[in-house]
Amino acid sequence: MLGLAATTITKAVTGSNSAVTLRTTAITSVDASTSGANGTLSISQATDGAANTMAVNLGSVIGATAAQLTLNTVDSETVTVDSFGANGNTLTLGNNTAGTTATATAAAVAAAAATATDLTTLTITGSKNLSVVASSKNTALATVNADAFTGDTLSVTANSGLTQAAMTVTVPTATSGTILTGKGADKVTVGDGGTALANNITTGDGADTIVSGAGADTIN
Repeated sequence: MLGLAATTITKAVTGSNSAVTLRTTAITSVDASTSGANGTLSISQATDGAANTMAVNLGSVIGATAAQLTLNTVDSETVTVDSFGANGNTLTLGNNTAGTTATATAAAVAAAAATATDLTTLTITGSKNLSVVASSKNTALATVNADAFTGDTLSVTANSGLTQAAMTVTVPTATSGTILTGKGADKVTVGDGGTALANNITTGDGADTIVSGAGADTIN
């Protein structure tokens, strides 16, 4: 038996509340479909290109309870998350790299290797309420596109408000959005705030443009 030597693995599946590190991979998708905590997954790419993508399926396949995942995928420029199962799913995008060898652990090469040229686009789909927190290294995050999202509520925190890029954020009219952008000249477009008829938008110190609907919105 030759094992996996000639096999290219492109998908990682989480199934427990544990910490897993996958180094120098070709992984482009993550399946986090366990109820509750799906642990921390750290992934590095064999080739850190300029347009790496990662697709995240987040939610319990049986819809029992919400799913949570911390994902360190600092080589990815575009992350797409599909929220399904039960309401209240949470995705936290961390700082740590997975390293390239067993001795170059995530802790040993944490944060420093994540650059401003990494995550630039976050695409959100699915039908269940979702919270996404981008890491403190995602200073180039410029696009948050939730046009295809149909959940009741969506919360997106971009780099704790430190993102330097000019962000374009779109939230559907049927969704109540809680959005925190960074310091660029941001444009945030929300709708009527879903059944809650309310959105909460906080932007940084850039020359921002905010377009809201008929809801009782809070704009800071």
